[in-house]
Amino acid sequence: MGLLSSIFSGIAGGARPRNGLSEAEIAEIIESHAQSRGIAFSAEQADAEADPLDAYLQRLGGCPADEFEVRLLVWLGRSFGVRPVFNLGTKAGYWTFSWHGEEVALNVVGPGKSTCESEMRAEIPWRLRMEQMPPARFIERMKEEFAPENPVVGKRHGKVRVQFNAAGLRPGGGLARALEG
Repeated sequence: MGLLSSIFSGIAGGARPRNGLSEAEIAEIIESHAQSRGIAFSAEQADAEADPLDAYLQRLGGCPADEFEVRLLVWLGRSFGVRPVFNLGTKAGYWTFSWHGEEVALNVVGPGKSTCESEMRAEIPWRLRMEQMPPARFIERMKEEFAPENPVVGKRHGKVRVQFNAAGLRPGGGLARALEG
């Protein structure tokens, strides 16, 4: 059996993908998102034939910012092996995770999702905000997923802050493909 065959058979057998989380860990991320939104959801109780993400998206209520957020969290887990943790902020909740020893904070805002929605125009379904201390390597990695002119970059309390709008998502990138579901 070749190297690639053994990797793919291990993944099919339920083992942890090479860089990402296992499907059981992905289900925990989905359940954590449900808790953050006050939705009773258990991946184990979802229809056995349905993907837990698809089953959960059915219950979200059609908010584009919420749908983007949970798909983003799942993509982060599958692609980078990170497990975001929900935190309550003063205006909106946010997620944190460690990537190569650097803490990353992110939140998603959009119409119908947060108390910050008054600053959002209806034609912008979501905005991803991220903060990280320099050198901000994860933010630099995320810039690859968006058009070069898209991020609004600044600094706050020594941290690099960026905002990415939905319209700036780079077609064909890993995140864009994950959002296609």
